Amino acid sequence: MNDPAKWWLVDMENLYTVTEVSILFTSEETGLYKIELSKDNQNWEKPLLVKRKAPAMKGYHKLLTNSKIIGRFLRIAFTGSENKPVAISEVAVSGKTGLLKIELIFRR
Repeated sequence: MNDPAKWWLVDMENLYTVTEVSILFTSEETGLYKIELSKDNQNWEKPLLVKRKAPAMKGYHKLLTNSKIIGRFLRIAFTGSENKPVAISEVAVSGKTGLLKIELIFRR
């Protein structure tokens, strides 16, 4: 990334078409964020999801996508939180690879 924004990245270890991302925040100060996918961790597709006005609430943010973008690496970049701490407790990614539907859960 070329900007100083905070980010979280996961290698899903396979190529997936992502259909849903759920993020469990532990604080109310989420700021603005975007979700991106990459096949190689170098070239990033246009943002899969951009949360322009994140609600001031802790808990799950469930985000659906109608995207056909395939990726192995998923990145959540926080673009409006330079002076605020951001804490993620869990990220759940749903999608498919071939005919197989998957759900991946990442916890801290």
